[in-house]
Amino acid sequence: MKVTNQSRSMSRRKVMAGALLAPAAALAQATKPASSKPWSKEYWAQKGAVKLYMFRKRKTSPKAGEKPLPVLLLIHGSSNSSRSSFDLATPGRGEYSVMNVFARLGYDVWTMDHENYGRSSQTQSNSDIASGVQDIQAGTEVIARVTGRHKVHLFGESSGGLRAGAYAMAEPNRVDRLVLGAFTYKGDNSPTLTERAKNLDYYRTHNRRLRDRDMIRSIFTRDKPGTTDPAIAEFLADEELKFGDQVPTGTYLDMTANLPVVDPKRVTAPVLLVRGEYDGIATMSDLTDFFSQLPSGDRQLVVLPGMAHSVVMGLHRQILLARHARISVFADIGASNTQRVNYENFPCLFAIDTRGLFDRQAGGSFGDRVRRRAAHYRRRQRAGRKLGVRDGERENHRCRTQGRHHGSGRRGARRSDR
Repeated sequence: MKVTNQSRSMSRRKVMAGALLAPAAALAQATKPASSKPWSKEYWAQKGAVKLYMFRKRKTSPKAGEKPLPVLLLIHGSSNSSRSSFDLATPGRGEYSVMNVFARLGYDVWTMDHENYGRSSQTQSNSDIASGVQDIQAGTEVIARVTGRHKVHLFGESSGGLRAGAYAMAEPNRVDRLVLGAFTYKGDNSPTLTERAKNLDYYRTHNRRLRDRDMIRSIFTRDKPGTTDPAIAEFLADEELKFGDQVPTGTYLDMTANLPVVDPKRVTAPVLLVRGEYDGIATMSDLTDFFSQLPSGDRQLVVLPGMAHSVVMGLHRQILLARHARISVFADIGASNTQRVNYENFPCLFAIDTRGLFDRQAGGSFGDRVRRRAAHYRRRQRAGRKLGVRDGERENHRCRTQGRHHGSGRRGARRSDR
């Protein structure tokens, strides 16, 4: 039988479709609460006299002689501890445990309480970003000893992103891939930080601040009400208030008086930078400034629609999980491009794959190009056109094409500018 080019093309499309659908189904299954719980265990790290609580989850218990799984370490923010941030039980409200999701996807998932948070030691320190870096250093030593993995993937949200980024600067050889959610660089034009700076004198003279139920609720309503299920704030407050209604001021002080604390030129790991559409801390101008200076050729900036500050607890949190799995960490398991999670059902406002994007000669500065692209998508959204897969995929295809031709002269530039 004669095989035509058309039939070959159709066969390839069928094979590609089958390869993509299977991991997509796996991700969908991983985000649903399962009857069988992942294996878990508690650990303790030591930072001098300070004991730091650590928690670990895997799909199954570790066995002697098995190949170590890729390690994902989750870093919490300023107001809540580790397990309420990344392993929150929400009966009847769906899966909100990032630890459960990635444990089911095949990762060795860890998190830790920083000094003066949750179950860790309570001291007189204000637990600033520098202290948080020391905490991560102590925690990764435990991970290396227990798992044999000396490099970890890091995900930090809000001031957790500052801690993770600062650690990536201090220990570049210990970080595999870095995901920064609700991150801030210099804090330029941030309405949340402008409001917070009104209390700067208090943060400088006090090591603790009030974090009661109303404050926890405000995390999910201050930017855009309706982006989070209100019940989640109640679940979170129930867990956090077990540890009292006071938390350290150090990260608030750093975010209002000492930015920047992360130098993008010194972050050499591949980076996924994630912002919720309505986030009042992570402004686009601030993020594009940071993003354009990252030295790695493997970096992405993603804006998630319908999301505010917390990208792990929003109503559309699956978008983050899908992109996190596909872009940032999945390659570590050895998956090929056609085996990574298909995130076509999780569109973004825009996504920029930066391989080769920064060396184009035409079209103005990188920040100009990003702002034009964002404005283009906003115009389409206002016009009532649904932003879907083709918008994000076309942009990613364009950038991947540019990446393949990076360094090959004008051919790559012409193709990327189409």
